[in-house]
Amino acid sequence: MDQEFFQSGALFKQGDQVIIGWGESEWSTEPSKTASHSFYFPRFFLSEEKPWLCFQQTKELSLDEARKRWPILDSEEKVSRKWTPPSKGLFHQRFCRLKELLDSEQLVKAVPYLFAERGDAIDPSEREQMIAAFLSKSDTLSPYGFWNEDGGLLGATPELLFDKKGNVLHTMALAGTLGHHEDTDAFLNDPKERREHQIVVESISRELEPFGTVRVGEIGLQKAGALYHLKTEIALQLNADPSFKDLVSALHPTPALGAYPKEEGQEWLKGYNRLEPRGRYGAPAGVYSKERDQTTLVVAIRGVQWDKEHSRLGIGAGVISESRFDSEWEELLRKMRASLEVMGLG
Repeated sequence: MDQEFFQSGALFKQGDQVIIGWGESEWSTEPSKTASHSFYFPRFFLSEEKPWLCFQQTKELSLDEARKRWPILDSEEKVSRKWTPPSKGLFHQRFCRLKELLDSEQLVKAVPYLFAERGDAIDPSEREQMIAAFLSKSDTLSPYGFWNEDGGLLGATPELLFDKKGNVLHTMALAGTLGHHEDTDAFLNDPKERREHQIVVESISRELEPFGTVRVGEIGLQKAGALYHLKTEIALQLNADPSFKDLVSALHPTPALGAYPKEEGQEWLKGYNRLEPRGRYGAPAGVYSKERDQTTLVVAIRGVQWDKEHSRLGIGAGVISESRFDSEWEELLRKMRASLEVMGLG
């Protein structure tokens, strides 16, 4: 099964279970009516008619089972290839244009992004290496991905879009990355970082209010591999049963990966995408488990997407009016290094 899985498969961590699919598959407009699990992998702008990936064979593994099945490789066995970092000049140009929009209050927050690149595909041996590395860090990161002979997407994200089971939905605001601060206390109390984070908290809460009662937790820290982020957990007690589409539309993209205000931000995102096509970077990714009637979606960051000829690692930085270019550029580089390290591809 493993050989077939690494040729054409999918993987997602839902709670303490690792759900995998392999073998024959098809894209569908909705989750499979017969399979135990269906995977959701749209592109960022949700333009696909068939975003659900349904496999003929799926299976749940415990984390221990998955880690034993795909252990970390010895260093001499690891594949390591050179990545071309993003352009500092290009990021500076786009940062300055965004700052004009922020300073004129056309936008309050936005996330410019770039890609580190490589001139080949992620091959089956690297997929195995990456999955083993992700599983070893799955206490703080959530592995996700799919792949076949034409390309794929594979990563491990710290950010939950939502988890819905019954009439309770859990989500989070995850914005702000530990940077120049000497310790986590200074980071946690930094006014700029807290303002950036609060924009995300308030936006998510406002989007969820029409669906029920929103409860916002206390701000804290989340470790994500080698990085730390500000995190606030948010819960929603549903008054009704909204459609999957309504929930995704309400929450994606949050200002943590998109732009705010949402309507003006959508126009900025589309314009930026014309300059730098993002594919599935920052898109929802997830799984629906039929027996539990549970849907879990994450935000597809800290991951690689590839086709037969290229591989791209997306990295972004949240920018508000107080942001400074040098700090945001350093944040991009930290995220790139941390992502490659988590993948075992650095």
